[in-house]
Amino acid sequence: MNHFTTTTTLNGADDYQNVIRGQVIKKSKAVKSFLARKGKSHKVNETSESVAADSKPADNLDYEAFGKELDAIREEALADLGQRDADYIRGIIKRQRYCEVAGRGLIHFSINPITWAAGVGMLSVAKILENMEIGHNVMHGQYDWMNDPELNSQSYEWDTVCNADSWRKTHNFEHHTYTNILGKDRDYGYAVLRLDDETPWR
Repeated sequence: MNHFTTTTTLNGADDYQNVIRGQVIKKSKAVKSFLARKGKSHKVNETSESVAADSKPADNLDYEAFGKELDAIREEALADLGQRDADYIRGIIKRQRYCEVAGRGLIHFSINPITWAAGVGMLSVAKILENMEIGHNVMHGQYDWMNDPELNSQSYEWDTVCNADSWRKTHNFEHHTYTNILGKDRDYGYAVLRLDDETPWR
């Protein structure tokens, strides 16, 4: 297995249970990392990691307690939302639009390779902001709390090769439900890069 990612091929119910256990372990570590960054002293339940260490069945995991810990973090994050977050995303949208207009203008009216390259660079920044910082986060529902129709996760549309409805299905559902599971997660490598030993060389 390579050092960049961990993938799984499902061969039956037992494999699926092991995948679920692995996802819980990863989330438990993510919970502790989040709390550490927030400076919290709350102790995360160690059940999932102890189960992994002892190689016990996944059914022994305390899913209910772990779910409560995740719910508590979610509530804390929701309570922290406010004007600062609204100002941030609207500021990013303005910067994205400025970069797009300036980039397209420079490309169209370029007088030399330098101004043309500058236009390409600004348009590239605009597309990165639209896809990664705006579209990705908006369609994950990060700004639904604002009740802004332009930032609604279910109606947002972006200017890219994958339309929003397809992305919500393949990324929000398939990728985040079956992360790095070969044959299930279509975000995995986009069939362009070889990221796993089970993928044959071409």
